[in-house]
Amino acid sequence: MDKQELPINNPAERLYVILTRMAGNNSDSRVIVKEIFCNAIGMDTNDENFIQGIDESFTSLKNMEDQVQKYFQPRKHKACLQMIQDIREFISSILKYNNEAWVLFSSRLSFPNLDLLNSYGYDFEAISFNADLLNELINDVEAWLLEIQKSEFDESVKEFLISTFMEIKNLLEKYYDCGSHRIETEILAAIAKITLYSKNLTAENKSIFDKSSEKLLKILDLFIKPASAYFLGEKLFSEAIRPIMTEVINKAQHLLPPGG
Repeated sequence: MDKQELPINNPAERLYVILTRMAGNNSDSRVIVKEIFCNAIGMDTNDENFIQGIDESFTSLKNMEDQVQKYFQPRKHKACLQMIQDIREFISSILKYNNEAWVLFSSRLSFPNLDLLNSYGYDFEAISFNADLLNELINDVEAWLLEIQKSEFDESVKEFLISTFMEIKNLLEKYYDCGSHRIETEILAAIAKITLYSKNLTAENKSIFDKSSEKLLKILDLFIKPASAYFLGEKLFSEAIRPIMTEVINKAQHLLPPGG
């Protein structure tokens, strides 16, 4: 089973699939925890894959918490955060019982409410990024990196932009792991860095920085709109992008040394 068969753009759906696969092995027979978990995440059974899968699951839960607090209506906070905590405790128990050769799931491991997780999956779907569009963005960033690499700009300029956009590309590729909230934050930080770096550049070199900021703003707008449209109706967060960006840049400028 290929690991990529797991959903990559919805942390709730991803965890639901993993736990449902594990629940399918919940019987009266004794099982190896590591093997059942690795099978559920679609990877070969070994220590490295087991630890990686556990770590990614905890990261997905943190991602879900961030999204609940940022996007969900307050009336949903308590129930959803409790569900996340239940799943976290379950995954912690998987890690704990991995030290035992065999575990009887039905008596030692208590599954969280998968129906509740599935129902909240629809809410997370609304604020998760479309997988096809995600791939298009990754391809677009790769094309922009190639364009920068082939350009005749100063090597220091190219190195800075390539490093900045590689960070964004890596986040997009690991969307299920970091989620929309972190990507939004990192894009804002990247725009601030680009703006500050370009302050003392020549007009020729500055042009590519302006284009880079425009590309990042378009990506940011795409990530913010699905959540704002679903949870706030007609009032889209995109209207607030530039004021937020300005605030981030202003704060960053205060950190610069005199004359920086």
